[in-house]
Amino acid sequence: MEDTLKNLNTTVVFVSKIAQSHLDVSFPTFKKVQVFRNQSVKHTVTLSSTRIDITKVGHYCNIEYGKAEIPVTLDKKRTWLRVMELFETLTMLTSEQMKIMNILKQEQNREIYVKLRDTARFNLLLDRTLYIFHIILVFQTQITVSKFYFLI
Repeated sequence: MEDTLKNLNTTVVFVSKIAQSHLDVSFPTFKKVQVFRNQSVKHTVTLSSTRIDITKVGHYCNIEYGKAEIPVTLDKKRTWLRVMELFETLTMLTSEQMKIMNILKQEQNREIYVKLRDTARFNLLLDRTLYIFHIILVFQTQITVSKFYFLI
């Protein structure tokens, strides 16, 4: 379990670093970015990925694409097929991610025009701002709504 949490934490850090270095890209494109991980525990290999959660501010989604048993005896050699299917899935997903990363680079370099309101910078800031606004309302601080919107 510790290794799984470490791997999950690592992929969350990678997604965060991609966000920090690509703030001027379109948010719809950024939401498609995934970081993949392949974990082996004993005789099982698991393929999964991490991306930002588009429904909750500051959260991430873990997507598991599948598990496969690695055969260690000759009579279980048919399970290699499932292992190869996982790697085929990883190859296809990586190919898609390469296309998305190329689009991100073009948007970041302003080769593809992105309106300010559509950028990851604007949307991630807006999400944080609305989240902070919610906390302010919950704790009933003395900051007024008009002062708060001035910060946006």
